[in-house]
Amino acid sequence: MKNILCITSHDLNAPDYGAVLRCRNVFRMLSRFGHVRMVLGSRYENVIKNAKSPQAGFDLVDKIQFRPGRSPLLERVGRKLKGPPVDIEGYHASRRDRERLERLMSRHDLTWVHGLEITDAFNFRRWPKTVLDVDDLPSAICRLRLTQPDTESAQYWNGRKMKAWRRVEQSLARRFDAVSVCSELDRHELGATPGIFVLPNGFERPRAVPQRNPAVPPQIGFVGTFLYAPNRDGLRWFVDNVWPDIQEKVPGVRLRVTGERSQSSFIGRNVDALGWVEDMETEMANWSLAIVPLFVGGGTRIKILDAFSRKCPVVSTTLGAYGYDVENGRELLMADSPRAFTDCCLRILADPAQGVRLAGNAWAKFLQNWTWDSQSGRLAEILGTVWENSLPLETRDVAFDVPVQARKTPARKIAAAAAKSSPLVSVVIPAFNRAHCVADAVRSVLAQSFQDFEIIAVDDGSSDGTSEALEQFGGRIRLIRQENRGVSAARNTGIRAARGDWIAFLDSDDRWHPDKLERQVKAMEKFGVKICFARCVNTDNEVLKDIEFVSASLCEPEVFHVQNAVDSVCLSPRHPLIPTMVVEKQLLEKAGLFDESFHAAEDADLIFRLSFLSGYLYLDRPLATVYEKSENSLTYCEKLGPLARRNQSYLRMVSQMYWRLAEISPEKLSVMRARLGYFISRRAEIACAAGQLPVARSLARDGIFFARTFRDFARCAGILLFPGVVRSRAQRKWPA
Repeated sequence: MKNILCITSHDLNAPDYGAVLRCRNVFRMLSRFGHVRMVLGSRYENVIKNAKSPQAGFDLVDKIQFRPGRSPLLERVGRKLKGPPVDIEGYHASRRDRERLERLMSRHDLTWVHGLEITDAFNFRRWPKTVLDVDDLPSAICRLRLTQPDTESAQYWNGRKMKAWRRVEQSLARRFDAVSVCSELDRHELGATPGIFVLPNGFERPRAVPQRNPAVPPQIGFVGTFLYAPNRDGLRWFVDNVWPDIQEKVPGVRLRVTGERSQSSFIGRNVDALGWVEDMETEMANWSLAIVPLFVGGGTRIKILDAFSRKCPVVSTTLGAYGYDVENGRELLMADSPRAFTDCCLRILADPAQGVRLAGNAWAKFLQNWTWDSQSGRLAEILGTVWENSLPLETRDVAFDVPVQARKTPARKIAAAAAKSSPLVSVVIPAFNRAHCVADAVRSVLAQSFQDFEIIAVDDGSSDGTSEALEQFGGRIRLIRQENRGVSAARNTGIRAARGDWIAFLDSDDRWHPDKLERQVKAMEKFGVKICFARCVNTDNEVLKDIEFVSASLCEPEVFHVQNAVDSVCLSPRHPLIPTMVVEKQLLEKAGLFDESFHAAEDADLIFRLSFLSGYLYLDRPLATVYEKSENSLTYCEKLGPLARRNQSYLRMVSQMYWRLAEISPEKLSVMRARLGYFISRRAEIACAAGQLPVARSLARDGIFFARTFRDFARCAGILLFPGVVRSRAQRKWPA
């Protein structure tokens, strides 16, 4: 019988939440292979004080309190010289505690460590005979926080922490015999080396098929501990931005909030804060749907599997479903903007049959992939890597009267046949009050020499006859009407409706040249790439400046292949233009579509995210004409308010670029630092013009730190020294 030592920072006797559930079930699976004993290490005194043995049935052999403060300077410098930084969070175990743990590890055949908090606190450079289980990548959490509104100084320090964690994560395969993560996406984040394995999150398999009994009036539910900040922030976003519209459309609807500390976190109209609920099966059976409105986090969310295992329909953000092999509209509904999230909830409330269909698909996939029993084989593979032999594996026979894999139906065969006749390219044209020009844009697509395409025109709440201008084309286009939600939402609507394998975009006031699609499709097929751009001209036939190549190989005349797309996109002051882009739909969905919270630079943000997934082709030939933007353009911005929102969007995007470049090419940061200094100083000037002097001063202090030109430095210094003068000049430049 093998002896296995499990180390975690979570009290397994605590109420259920994601990390506790993972530890309990992984440790139980480990007990099939040996005798499991536990060590608890935490920075929180109450966790150490209240933890009792046994822990979920396992002997607790030691408890270690991590103390704040840094290690001695010489020791820290020595570790720094040896490799990646540790002790990032500033909490560490004492020397005596570390020696005691080393003795315990030497008496066991295997050590299983859950979470990077433990490795950060103990500061061991090498962990022998040890598996590290990383359910959350700290760098991913930090990176997502960079996309959220915050002060520039907070963004800066969060970015530095992200960079430090990233260096630690890249060293894990060398420090541990094996590393397990929750998803294939996380595995690729760590480099996808042979010693890194995927051990997905799971959930307990119910003893019988769940029975649903949705309440009347309907109930919407959320489950999660409110000790976890992303849960608090996500539900607050839902209550502030989505819940009022749902209550207006569905009178009497109630929001059921379950989880530790929910009573003290959320109070509102028709909101029931229930705290910890022991019988979640009965509680969730009454819900019409469960929501997962998260925008920050790492790993995969167990609350998704909680709902799947109880056949409860789910509406989630893209991040909420991160790491799961699910499809929007098949197992759940996904949306990231308040209006889209509201629409998804209302669709299920108005059509319960759609919720039943989604929940049925999710239930079948849960049984196949996400029960804890289904993970035992993966765990045996991980342990076999450490012990270097094959391991006998117990299996449990659990009878179910529901088939795991659904048989093919005639409807699926019909869908498969329809897919074969789908167009190769879907062309998405968003339009808002463009009756005077959108028809010309459509005609430029219909005139293409390549004809294997469909046109999806999205009228984004126009009031000037745009829909009527599009209706003249009849069945040659697909016209979708929606309330005004902005260019990103309009493009996303078109993408979701697309039937083609490839997506191309055209703004309603731009035009394509007749051979545009033909040249790009042939080039992509020839060189096997997933993204292609081309040059543009303006109405005077002048070639527009866009991307400046950092590195590109010339494949043939006028065809460049950019393999290091991240460097190219981050270091160039401009980006390729969206009206020339053709991209694989699957790659676009993997990147997350357009971010609907951006008021500008949404195209640059998407291209930036795509650059981490694939290189691209660039055809050095004008294939589109871009017209001058007019006042009702979707991206037009002139007055102070829209200008502030636009600048904030650019600042968010450049901040993300800065920190991602810091991970992969720190020697090239000077270019991005100068650009960041410009946008911070400009944002400070805009805040000063708006009379937001405390915000302007805070931004100006950050801007001085990042400034790399005299102009940006002088702008920030002027705000700090002569705010009245800067404000009056800025107000003349930008009317309110």
